[in-house]
Amino acid sequence: MNKNNKKILIICIIFIILLTSITLCLLINKNSKQIKEIYVASLPQKTEYFQGEQFDIQGLKVCALQNNGKSIFLDIAQIQILGFDSTNIQEKQIITIIYLDYKCTFNISIKEPPKLVPTLTGIELIALPKVVYKKGEKLST
Repeated sequence: MNKNNKKILIICIIFIILLTSITLCLLINKNSKQIKEIYVASLPQKTEYFQGEQFDIQGLKVCALQNNGKSIFLDIAQIQILGFDSTNIQEKQIITIIYLDYKCTFNISIKEPPKLVPTLTGIELIALPKVVYKKGEKLST
């Protein structure tokens, strides 16, 4: 292979790499522009927590609204959930959902755990009272 052929081959390889890079950038940009916003379609079943409890995502559904007006459900494994902290009592704690460059929020509350109140569960006799009486004898309590 002579020097001219090597130069042409190198230029072709660089051109192919450049063309591939531009194509990939356009595809990535196109896919990221398909989403207009994300939103919480369904809150988690649990939005009130006691201090020290763990966050429960059961029931949480997040959607992406596309530019064409259609919504698609996002896989919970693909989103990031930030803001949960059950160490302090808060009437309104903001939970942030992040997917790619998009964010949405919803509120939960952290309450003080209920105080345990002792309750009567039964009565036990330690000794039996007098159970045999003579006629006319008064009841001994």
